[in-house]
Amino acid sequence: MVIGDLAEVPFLGLLQTFIGSGRSGALVIEGAGFKGIIYFQSGLMVHAEAGRLRGGEALFMLAGLRRGQFRFDAEAAAEESTIPGGLEVYRHLAEALDFWKTLENLPHHWGDQLRRAMRLDATIQNEVSQWIYDLADNRSVSEVLLKTKYPVRQVAQTLDQMIGEGYLEVVPQLDLKPAKLVVLPLYGKQEGIAFLDDELYRLWEQRVQHGFNVRLKLKGAASVSLPARPRPNFRSRLGLFEKDIRKLKLSRGDQVDVWPEIN
Repeated sequence: MVIGDLAEVPFLGLLQTFIGSGRSGALVIEGAGFKGIIYFQSGLMVHAEAGRLRGGEALFMLAGLRRGQFRFDAEAAAEESTIPGGLEVYRHLAEALDFWKTLENLPHHWGDQLRRAMRLDATIQNEVSQWIYDLADNRSVSEVLLKTKYPVRQVAQTLDQMIGEGYLEVVPQLDLKPAKLVVLPLYGKQEGIAFLDDELYRLWEQRVQHGFNVRLKLKGAASVSLPARPRPNFRSRLGLFEKDIRKLKLSRGDQVDVWPEIN
């Protein structure tokens, strides 16, 4: 089994490994909220998928990935052929790799969220930019790139420009595991604040290096974000005012997953 991380093994070097060895199977790449697959047959790329994208468009997008876990499944075989044979595919791949290097503002981590920024002094200039602006708020980079209304190259280039010009800003996503904390009621008339043990708060503050809220996982798929405050001697506990506990349908002693998010 071949497994690894694109942060340590560049995409081109990874492809050359399977092309040079004449392998058959599927290179599966997961990360940033989507899965990409490149199928090989005797060392030749025959099919590619990235979300809903297929063929050359999928391969073009995967060429821009710099983060993600990969594995090689030698038992998998493509059910269709979407990548033509010959040297042309390698020329297009080289062009794609060069293209992604020209983008200076697009984050390397495509799981990062996008947020509309205030630009009262300017207006959106064209249809593609307006479409991206309407779509991108609170969506990840990969979500925007995977939409099929426009080609990936055009969307990526426009997105890079809009970030650089201040129409959109990037909110980095934190790769931190949730902490399991026990709910403890706090008495008082306040509401809308979550208290953490000061040691955990300082740890997250150091890792985030930015102002942050905490998100609480509730029942089902629901979650809520609250401003965080440190509190001494609060290890493994989450302090919430009674109004918030009732509003969130929690009880004393409930265990909830809590993690930081940049505000």
